[in-house]
Amino acid sequence: MKLFGYHFIFKNLKNKDILIFDESNFQYLLNLFPSEKTYFIYRVREVYFYINIAIFYCFIKSLFLANWKDFSWGEGFRYIVREMFCYYHMACIKTINPKIIITFTDNSFYYHWLVKNYKGIKFLAIQNGNRTTEQLNNITKFNHQHFFCFGEYEVKRYKKFGHQIRFPHPIGSLKNDYF
Repeated sequence: MKLFGYHFIFKNLKNKDILIFDESNFQYLLNLFPSEKTYFIYRVREVYFYINIAIFYCFIKSLFLANWKDFSWGEGFRYIVREMFCYYHMACIKTINPKIIITFTDNSFYYHWLVKNYKGIKFLAIQNGNRTTEQLNNITKFNHQHFFCFGEYEVKRYKKFGHQIRFPHPIGSLKNDYF
């Protein structure tokens, strides 16, 4: 159902092996997955609200388990709404229960929030472009678990500006070399 430009999906989300976070460039990934692996494209560009009991339960439970002492109440309503969206995304993803989350949107706030706060899952980000000094000097820091980037130069630059990269994989541009 579409209402006010938003999609509302009233169905249970099935378990999948791989979750593609953000539909941007997802077509480049599909041929890389083994045929026996199932995947789900979690769309964030056009807003989809998945609504069911499991997501609602997981969302409420995560709010009770949240570390509210680090929550910045003074930053205003927009900040609170953004944080609620983060917990909503996490609830949806928990109901899908993937083993791996992969994205081409390596600079997504929501993706990096998930990497920082959702434990027990592998996160893979593929660099899709160069980041300017202004972007890297942002207050919001990137949190990469596995970061497939253009080269060692990017790893050094990201770390210089305080971004976290646990497992860097400097492999060059996947789009040019593999697609």
